[in-house]
Amino acid sequence: MRLTILSLIAIAALSAQTEAHAETCKIQSTRAPDEWKFVRVYEDGTDKVVLQQAIRGGVLKDVTVNGDRIRIETKMPGQIDYEVGKIVLCKGGNTISV
Repeated sequence: MRLTILSLIAIAALSAQTEAHAETCKIQSTRAPDEWKFVRVYEDGTDKVVLQQAIRGGVLKDVTVNGDRIRIETKMPGQIDYEVGKIVLCKGGNTISV
């Protein structure tokens, strides 16, 4: 019985240590205010899409992710394929310009 309780405590402690905490950041389009850019944001590691939206120039969009890194893909209206972006830090509410 005692071994089972200790095992459960150890499992709970390990899972608490490996849980990633949520981080936030803002995505901002650098286009002119009357121009749009399509943006797709993924969590790094899970490839989960956390934002997929057309963003007007100058507008900020909030992103929340588990962990602290994201990959951003963008395209302009009329383009078929997204341009693959690099992995960037999403932490502490920082603003990432695209």
